[in-house]
Amino acid sequence: MDVETIVSITNLTPKISTMDSKLIELTLTKNSQITKKTGKMKFEEVTAKNIQELQNMQNIVSFRGVVTSIDNVKKITLKSGDEKDLLKFNVSDDTDSIEVTVWGEKAKEVAEVLQMSKGVLLKSVMIKYNKYSNKKDITFNDNSNIELIDLDFKNLKKVEEEISKNIQELQNKQNLVSFQGIVTSIDNVKKISLKNGEEVELLNFNVSDRHR
Repeated sequence: MDVETIVSITNLTPKISTMDSKLIELTLTKNSQITKKTGKMKFEEVTAKNIQELQNMQNIVSFRGVVTSIDNVKKITLKSGDEKDLLKFNVSDDTDSIEVTVWGEKAKEVAEVLQMSKGVLLKSVMIKYNKYSNKKDITFNDNSNIELIDLDFKNLKKVEEEISKNIQELQNKQNLVSFQGIVTSIDNVKKISLKNGEEVELLNFNVSDRHR
């Protein structure tokens, strides 16, 4: 069975998703059967009115927004040992901001199109739940596309950064944060080798406050 193979799956066991109580997960059992099918399938696709609405949607969607951050394309080594390109960027409108992830060959293709502060139309992208941010994010698939469009918002939402009252509080926070403290130790800068053989520099240091 390959990617994009059409299949029929029977005798599955349903259960409520531990990641999102609005979703049902289906689990294969010893009685489940997978059968290959021929032909083509069409997925029902909707266009979101705004980014905030994406948090209440599922499956394949299209939406518009403005690019508010772009990471560099990275090489990621998978558990299988294979290497894949990874691109992440954020798209915002006047209601919310959402992270978009692109894997594989499409990562470089999309990176060439992206421009900071430019409007984009994302077509046929997949909504996925992110357990780390406790929000839904966007992932590109083979049928996804991106177009630059004219778009302007007076009150553009960006990725919210939290300010922590103390270091102990960081244990209960996620995503981007700011905090203050006193530097209590500094290691020497080290050179380490990544799984892909690339060498990078690493610096570790400790910051403390009266709560830690």
